[in-house]
Amino acid sequence: MDGQEIIPFIEPVFRFCHHRLDNWHDAEDLAEEILLHVLGGMGKYQIESLEAWVWRIAHNRYARFVAAGRRNREILSGQEVPETVSEPTDYCWIDDEEVEEEYDQVFRCLHTLSSGYRDIFVDYYMGGLSVK
Repeated sequence: MDGQEIIPFIEPVFRFCHHRLDNWHDAEDLAEEILLHVLGGMGKYQIESLEAWVWRIAHNRYARFVAAGRRNREILSGQEVPETVSEPTDYCWIDDEEVEEEYDQVFRCLHTLSSGYRDIFVDYYMGGLSVK
């Protein structure tokens, strides 16, 4: 198999991801991961039915993606703290002025956007809402 056989699956795999995740960017990332895994395995394995194999990989990768997202949300919400974070860490090297300069740069760039795009940006990255 030379990889050309996967072309008819590109759009259906993306639609599969977008329908389940309802987020364009996450759907693109997951679809890319699925298709790269399919392409990587095409040369390694003896595949009897490409369609069945693609959809099995899609379902498995989607399940992993959702599980990883759930773990990340638990960590961020404080329900579960990874061992590496619980170790004492010395953050005194962080300069408050440098952090303030970075915030000022982001703030200035945000205000160069139109109000519609700025609201979308803030809602998506700060509020955790979907782009819709």
